Amino acid sequence: MIKHQKIYFFLTILIFPISINSKTIYTKEYKIPPMRISYSDLQNLLNRIDSLKDNAQVTKSNTYETMLMKNKEHSITIENSNIIPLESNIPDQINSFSYNYFVSGDASISRIDLNFDEYSRTLKISGSSPNKVDAAFYVLVNDIDKLSSNIGGYIFMMMIKTLCIIILSGLVYFILAIYKKLSKYSLLGISLFLTLVTYIIFFSPLDQLFSGFSAIKGDAQFLVRYGPIISFLGLLTSLFPIYNPFKEIVQLIKDGKLIIEIK
Repeated sequence: MIKHQKIYFFLTILIFPISINSKTIYTKEYKIPPMRISYSDLQNLLNRIDSLKDNAQVTKSNTYETMLMKNKEHSITIENSNIIPLESNIPDQINSFSYNYFVSGDASISRIDLNFDEYSRTLKISGSSPNKVDAAFYVLVNDIDKLSSNIGGYIFMMMIKTLCIIILSGLVYFILAIYKKLSKYSLLGISLFLTLVTYIIFFSPLDQLFSGFSAIKGDAQFLVRYGPIISFLGLLTSLFPIYNPFKEIVQLIKDGKLIIEIK
């Protein structure tokens, strides 16, 4: 009996200080819409985070801070800093970014996590002070919303491509069903049109325009980055009213000569 009481006494000594020192941690998380931004925009966001830290409770000995920047070819880790080294040989574009800030011990804001990639983007803030966590959360969400878009991401592009595949497949089937009624001139024009549409959907920078996340050097605006390509595609599109490859099909429908037999 005495032996059991001694064990209970020692367990009480071990557990009791932990229960006294433990603090309630308050956490808020935000799922971020798609973002296509520049490194400068990203650095401004990191600077904002730096201004929200509780510097009175932060020292180098109790703080952990790291960034991870990735694309398909490169992965760069930066520790103990929130400065993006723009003057170094970093990739022109990244598709994944994470920033983790952690303070050991009791702090009003003890953790800030940013995780951006093609499939999901999140902001998470934790701390012992609900008021300060709420205030920091509101500021960062407000800044992030100014940089984000409601259109884009992996699921959005998959839906667009799937819909285009269905439409193009139906159009190809329709053309094959009536090709004997069309001239070689019309068939050539339709083939070029379908090739152009396929290129725009599957091989042009649409994936980057509607990516879930990307950060680049220079101006992040799509019109600035891909101005020459857009001008070229605009020129091709402007020729469509002059030469309409479907004009002959429309005329056959008007004349009642277009009859498709499905066997």
